[in-house]
Amino acid sequence: MLNLASFHILSYGALFGSQLYQMSKIFVGGFVAFRALGHPHFGVLQSAVFPIYFTLQTTLPVVSALTFPGRTTASGVGPSSIIGLVADENRLSTLLPLITVFIAGLTNLLLLSPLTAKTIRERKRQGLPSLDATRSFETH
Repeated sequence: MLNLASFHILSYGALFGSQLYQMSKIFVGGFVAFRALGHPHFGVLQSAVFPIYFTLQTTLPVVSALTFPGRTTASGVGPSSIIGLVADENRLSTLLPLITVFIAGLTNLLLLSPLTAKTIRERKRQGLPSLDATRSFETH
């Protein structure tokens, strides 16, 4: 019999780690990169990194759901995978957070990223000036 617990820990750990990394990158690395690279190069960096992150944010909750190991009870191991997640005791504590992260990642990947890229292309086409990274951090 295949033990799902190890795969579940790996997928959930990767999901949690990527969320923490992305959060720290936005709050620390984003400011540093914006100042060091300037707006045009920072935009190129972000447009390369975000699709990978949003893909992970969309696929890892699915992998975590499929590898959910079930709970060990006195009578043995309870239902696992999707069947175990929809059980009453797991709906709010496990299924709801996984669905929330999945929907957020899917929205970012399929809706917000393309709309943002379209807006950036439209601004470039219109010849609108880009933001100057050094001016936004100068003190007056």
